[in-house]
Amino acid sequence: MAAQETRETYARFEGPVVVEAIFLIPKPTSVKRLWPSVMPDTDKLQRSLGDALETDTQLLASDSLIVKWVASKIYVAQHEGGVVCTIRDATEQDLQDLNDTARSDT
Repeated sequence: MAAQETRETYARFEGPVVVEAIFLIPKPTSVKRLWPSVMPDTDKLQRSLGDALETDTQLLASDSLIVKWVASKIYVAQHEGGVVCTIRDATEQDLQDLNDTARSDT
């Protein structure tokens, strides 16, 4: 979806959000590995997406509103790259789940 289309269709997020993203990496024909465990790094893709959600699409008032990321990258056929992204308001349950996970890991 083009940035202009997005601005006209969706409301802007002003509070804490959860972003789930699957980055679709075109698989070179010579590559035999199952996962794209090479550059670009997932964290750099996340940073770029966060910036785009703020500046290009204006879906986020600020990318600092992202309080939780769920991000993966997978190979897809050549010429089919991109990103599948879901943005939703962060909930009290998200916070509780993160607190529970943090406590169980210590």
